Amino acid sequence: EESIQVARKGLALSELWGQADTTLLCLLHLTISLSLAGEVESARQVLQRARNIAEKVSPWFVLNVDQLEVRICLDADDTRQAARAAQKSKAALPISLEARLLLKQNRLDEVLTLVEHALPEARQDVRLGVIHSLALFLKKDEPLALAVLKRTLELAEPENRVATFVREGEPMENLLRLALAKSIAPEFVQRVLAAFEARRKYKPEPVLVTE
Repeated sequence: EESIQVARKGLALSELWGQADTTLLCLLHLTISLSLAGEVESARQVLQRARNIAEKVSPWFVLNVDQLEVRICLDADDTRQAARAAQKSKAALPISLEARLLLKQNRLDEVLTLVEHALPEARQDVRLGVIHSLALFLKKDEPLALAVLKRTLELAEPENRVATFVREGEPMENLLRLALAKSIAPEFVQRVLAAFEARRKYKPEPVLVTE
């Protein structure tokens, strides 16, 4: 709720100042916040508004909108639309997003191959670590899944990267409960699990999307 409110406040100020770049950044932030809150249709409407502006501003913003479209489709478990959005994009997806799409398509071996060939610095990406651990978990390799998850949690905790785990839904919640039972990063894992519970109880207020 707070994230949505901050994004809407920033958006109002950006529009008042007539700044297209900050308006776009606020629209992208609002899209992410709405998507995480489960307000999929509102998120898509806001993203379309961002696309309309981005096409008049710069290819860089268009690329950001393209990638965010893939992300929010995956958040909504709309894998087909995510794949279509990825195909429409004029640039390759970041490795973590490509891996997430493959995971949602249940192409687990391809996820693991992609991670195996990633540059060493990519393996320090929290998002990629989340997907890697989930792929291993879904392939029933619990010991290795927990080892990767432990490293990922250690990277995520200093920055409080709760949403990166929460957006992966029930499979990640199950993996985190297993991690908690093994006393892996217990304080941070409990914080993330509390966010899963809070998300289930969240009841969104109607969001007015203006043109």
